[in-house]
Amino acid sequence: MKAGSAKITLSYPKATACKLTGKVTSPSKTVATFRASKTTLRVGSKITMRSLINLKGGTSLTIKNAKSSKPSVLAISGNYLVPKKKGTATVIAKLNGVNRKITITVSAPATKPTAKNLKISVAGIKYGPNDMKTYYTLKFTNTSAKTITKAKVQITTGSGIYDQMYWTKTLTLNLKPGKTMTKTYFIQNMVQAPEKSDISIKCLKLNWK
Repeated sequence: MKAGSAKITLSYPKATACKLTGKVTSPSKTVATFRASKTTLRVGSKITMRSLINLKGGTSLTIKNAKSSKPSVLAISGNYLVPKKKGTATVIAKLNGVNRKITITVSAPATKPTAKNLKISVAGIKYGPNDMKTYYTLKFTNTSAKTITKAKVQITTGSGIYDQMYWTKTLTLNLKPGKTMTKTYFIQNMVQAPEKSDISIKCLKLNWK
């Protein structure tokens, strides 16, 4: 079957012949384009070409003849784009039969976070004079380019009015790059309510992704 028009004649016994005229149209074709004319990827990442493509008018997609202008900067492995080193490359591919292109800038890999990338401060203190239960609200800020999943934190409380007390825990954070969050933790029973100046906090170790 192809696009065009056709005349159909139906006849029945002892009845007047009936003529139908119809037209066959081509099915609409899915238009595939890159989401933008340019984008940036980081060395060490790996994404599918499909994630950069928009579809209009359907869901079908064929990708053929994908090529990188600089394979040493940006390689193509099957359906994946693999950034290799800093630079710029143009990817040309036939999307649903139409040649499309996108310019990709490859940036340096993200540096690995260190304990210094997690800023921690005491945002609040809650003390129960009757039960002596003491809670600290801690403020965390992630200054790295990675998501910090866990942190081993040591808190020292003491300023001479009582012996120093140590609280060391591995905390689950899942804190994204550039983000800040607060969490409240029970520290221990204390004979006196501490002041913020009595408290020092150190990040000993990080887990990240």
